[in-house]
Amino acid sequence: MDKLTTAEWLLARITSKARAEEIVGDLAERRLPAFAFWSAFTRIVLAFTWRWFVAVPAAMLSVFIAMKPYSKLVVLPYVDEMNRHRTHFYGGAVSMPLPMQIGMYLVLTGACLWTVAALAFIRYGHRSGIMRVSCTLATLFTVGACLVRAPYAVIAAPVALFCAVGVLLFYPPWRRLFLCVLAASIAFVTGVMGVAAAANSCRVTYPDHFSALVAFFLVAGYFSCIVGEAFVLDHMRRWLRVA
Repeated sequence: MDKLTTAEWLLARITSKARAEEIVGDLAERRLPAFAFWSAFTRIVLAFTWRWFVAVPAAMLSVFIAMKPYSKLVVLPYVDEMNRHRTHFYGGAVSMPLPMQIGMYLVLTGACLWTVAALAFIRYGHRSGIMRVSCTLATLFTVGACLVRAPYAVIAAPVALFCAVGVLLFYPPWRRLFLCVLAASIAFVTGVMGVAAAANSCRVTYPDHFSALVAFFLVAGYFSCIVGEAFVLDHMRRWLRVA
């Protein structure tokens, strides 16, 4: 495999095949030496991928957009209530109330969607349909989780979210955007479950060194989950031809 074929194959992984052929053809016409050719090729690759190097750390931090208000508005008041009535919880396991259970699922979904929104915003821009859909859904899930202790919110929040998803599925262009967001979210959740399983395995196998190993698994594994999510998002976007 010569350098032109190799360069074209590598570029096709991060852009379209037609675009890769065009770029490699331009480089071939310049008849550059091997070092100059690969230097120019590296600069082109960085021009295509630098946004991902910014987007991945931003996506890793974006979960706090959902977690911080939820912990302040829902978790901390619940903990304070437990402390005020601590005698009621002695002698048995504390069961999480239904609003807290629903809120937990809502906020975890919102946190997952915020990672998609951060990736799409930095990689594709604020006008991207994927960014708008993921940001809208992430906001709805986060707000629903934060208001879950309000009267009737246990019923109103799931119904409102169900209606929002139904609207996205009804209109074909929005449906493709929703499928991109859904595929990326599933990839992220699958990765997180794998990281959790690996961390639990380390806890059982190496109990004396668990603190150091768990830090490594959680950071490296979480990073890998975001990278996998970005990979799925980009390929789904090109496959479904959405903006």
